[in-house]
Amino acid sequence: MRNADEASTGPKAAFFRVSIPAVKRGAGPHSSALRASLRRSAPLLALLAFALAGAPAARSEDAPRPFVLTFSNPGARSLAFGGAFAPLADDATAAYANPAGLVQLLRPEVSVELRVSGALEDDDATGDPTVKRANGLSYFSAVYPLRRFSLALYGHQLAGIDIEPPGEEGPEAVARTARRAAAGERLSGLDVWRLGVSAAFRLRDDLSVGLGASYFDGNVELAPSDDPDAAGRSVSSNDWTLNTGVLWQPAEQLRLGAFYRQGPTLSLGRLGATPCAGRECVEASLRLPDTFGAGAALRSAGGGLTVAFEWDRVRYSSLVAGLSAAALGADRLSLSDANEFHVGAEYAFLRLDPVLAVRVGGWLDPDHRLCGAAADSAYRCETDVRSGEGHVTLGFGMAFKRFQLDLAVDGSRAEVTTSISGIFSF
Repeated sequence: MRNADEASTGPKAAFFRVSIPAVKRGAGPHSSALRASLRRSAPLLALLAFALAGAPAARSEDAPRPFVLTFSNPGARSLAFGGAFAPLADDATAAYANPAGLVQLLRPEVSVELRVSGALEDDDATGDPTVKRANGLSYFSAVYPLRRFSLALYGHQLAGIDIEPPGEEGPEAVARTARRAAAGERLSGLDVWRLGVSAAFRLRDDLSVGLGASYFDGNVELAPSDDPDAAGRSVSSNDWTLNTGVLWQPAEQLRLGAFYRQGPTLSLGRLGATPCAGRECVEASLRLPDTFGAGAALRSAGGGLTVAFEWDRVRYSSLVAGLSAAALGADRLSLSDANEFHVGAEYAFLRLDPVLAVRVGGWLDPDHRLCGAAADSAYRCETDVRSGEGHVTLGFGMAFKRFQLDLAVDGSRAEVTTSISGIFSF
């Protein structure tokens, strides 16, 4: 849902935009129009009820929470769509999600997002590591459109997490801890910010491409594997990466999008106990995952309903080399790449002023646990088969003439995330 006063630069440029002046020229919000809008939104409301009914059941399952890192797109609207945003990319967060979408913006925009995440704790301890995410400002951007060309500057918190070690008690746990290599280290925290610039160009009225470059400033925290309470160390480093995207509109109500995002490489410093425990000191690095994906979005003939789907491939296996090096070969780690599936829907009440949109979505976070083969591994995994973590997303947005406010929540059996974002246009 987007607002725009001016006409677009091409016949298909405003695929997902809501023209508020056109709404004001209509009959205006009144009871009969509202009832008609509610009737048209019945399928979406049914999907919303189904999602709400399924969420408690998902949380009630008693499942372990092992070491899992997950990276999501910024923006409350993207979160409410279940992350299916690459084929939409119609606000300032497109600078990260799919830079090709920046050409859809008709006026200069500034966007800010605040995000809060936390783990859902069970009454009985699972004995598995838990991940706590940092709260606060997670994204900001500024976009300046120039007819067929758009330029964006943005900042994004890719990761801000503290990883707690497994809670272990009793003589068996003490013996297992004592067997761990004293020189080995485990990941205990990760804080990564990016500053990026993205540009988009409209090749044709139905086709646009985008390219971006990002500067990453990362801080990796490592702690001794043999003592969860011991003080660790912190290593700061930086890196440059690229991201790119494309948007194609083969039909009036169909949009296709694809993207590729390169993950940064962060230093782990010199590995091993000082002075390297009689062995040669080794410099190692941690490569965060590359991600690529594609999706499709469909809008109804009346313009109120939008449905989107996205498939992402995340190369989580790139984390193994660095974390294995930090363990100094004391642990055989395994981590697989993953396919994520995202789906979302939005219904906009176009006759209301301000325009109101309700959203619902979901996505599957597949099994990508970091597992160690050793019985005394710092990354212990249960032996059961984990098919993945289902997420349910809900949200709404309000579009005024020069301002848009979006709120969203993403819930699973292990974690809940809330987001609020605002977009100011000039």
